Amino acid sequence: MIGTKIRSIAVEYGSDRRDNDWYRRNHPEALAAAEERGLAKAFSTRGSDARSAGFDEVMARYTTDPFRGARVRYKLGPGQTCLSLELTAARNALEAAGRTDVDCILCASWLPEDFVAPGNGVFLARALETRAPAFNVETACSSGLAALELAEGLLSVGRYRSVLVVLSNTVSRQADDANTLSWISSDVAAAAVLEATEAPSWILASGMENTSATAGVFLHELRDGGVRMSVGPTGAKPLRDTSGPDLVRRLCHAVLERGDARVDDLDFFGCSTPLAWYAELSRTAIDAPAEIVHDLFPRVANVGLPFPLVHLHHGLREQRLAPGDLALLYTVGSASSAGAMLLRPGACSLGPGLPA
Repeated sequence: MIGTKIRSIAVEYGSDRRDNDWYRRNHPEALAAAEERGLAKAFSTRGSDARSAGFDEVMARYTTDPFRGARVRYKLGPGQTCLSLELTAARNALEAAGRTDVDCILCASWLPEDFVAPGNGVFLARALETRAPAFNVETACSSGLAALELAEGLLSVGRYRSVLVVLSNTVSRQADDANTLSWISSDVAAAAVLEATEAPSWILASGMENTSATAGVFLHELRDGGVRMSVGPTGAKPLRDTSGPDLVRRLCHAVLERGDARVDDLDFFGCSTPLAWYAELSRTAIDAPAEIVHDLFPRVANVGLPFPLVHLHHGLREQRLAPGDLALLYTVGSASSAGAMLLRPGACSLGPGLPA
């Protein structure tokens, strides 16, 4: 049976680092009106009821903070674009893997360089001077997990021997500095080289389900030369109703069972942190010990769909995750999918990551 290993991972952040004082200095008017704008409209306890209680209870202590718990985020700097961020991460991952080419490229971008079709895959292929097929993947903030699952499937059946996965999140391109929805997100790209192996597969089990109940929570409209994001008329109530602990518990336990493992066996839990309180929500949902939870939000805010690779990179580089450890990853996206993946990583070459 053909297994899958992750040969290398690299991460590239936007070069413009912003703390909360940056917004206080540069956008005092937005800060003064923050409770009437998108972020507060999306994430408040208004209309709380039994369905949203699990989400609202952990959110409540953040609702007096206009930044909703975000402290630091990284934005595209001068000369950086979505595609340049991806290309840097891709080249660094290839170099770390000792490769100049792969058999296939899977790319997931929120959002692609030109906002709509074609996706970035073909442009990466051209820049890397490869003839490898380049496919684009999209299921919002779970696109990274989906790309890893697809890569594992392609490798396990012998269709390819190597796959380059490239992921990016550049929300600043659709929500400007005065749009408070941009205050909780970083611009970041991550890339990994996955290879077929005759050794036991790193990926032990995975599973996903759609989050169609959240369709319409956020609106994405073509205007002003790009895609602009706003909160839909329903507010975030459908998201709060359906993205609470029940979803985390159901998916994580299903994947653990599929991988013949239990929460007590885990050494590392890397859960999506699109919001400051989501790590705690996810931890309590599966009753995981606090010491195994990897919460990136205080350091980089929401990094969107690259979460799985960013978690693994940080965990391995900082020795929170060691070769042979058992890791569970969980991701959730609005109007897309939620998913979980159980892995037992081996040795992995690491390219650049978070700036010093």
